[in-house]
Amino acid sequence: METLCDLLFELSNDERLAILYLIQEGPKKLSNMSKTLDITPQAVSRNLTRLVEIGLIRRNEASDYELTPYGASSLTQLESFSFLSENKEYMSTHWTDRLPSEFQARLGDLKKCEIVDDSLDMLSNMERVFEEAEEWYKYITPFRIASHASLQFAIKQLDRGVNIHALEPLDYTLSEKSLARTPR
Repeated sequence: METLCDLLFELSNDERLAILYLIQEGPKKLSNMSKTLDITPQAVSRNLTRLVEIGLIRRNEASDYELTPYGASSLTQLESFSFLSENKEYMSTHWTDRLPSEFQARLGDLKKCEIVDDSLDMLSNMERVFEEAEEWYKYITPFRIASHASLQFAIKQLDRGVNIHALEPLDYTLSEKSLARTPR
């Protein structure tokens, strides 16, 4: 019987992962995979056999290898682990447990995003994205965006018909440093 450990073991090999990601683009022949990945045909064949045995891929009528629904779902779920491992340093200091579970499950969607740590850069980037929005924008932030300027901007966007959806903490309190800089 296949277990989670069996699946993770098969996915923990760089060559097998490369093969899976290549097949994810569409059905492939062994010879094409060997050339594209610069892996010997024997190594590709050995890895394909393992991936077929565990049910991640299959051969279609044209004898090409393709993902199974199980394989496609496994790769989708793997995106979150990929994002976490590529951003280990950042994720080691940022909790995700306060995010709604539907967002936690989609961390892999952030794989092509860039982490912006500097507050001013982040605000500038948000302002640019917000200004470019024509229909809607959604954002998640660890702090509340509640300055007079940001509220005026949001009102202007709403007047233009832009839908705004935000996830901000309910219990956020400004730091002493931020309080000192906030006009009264």
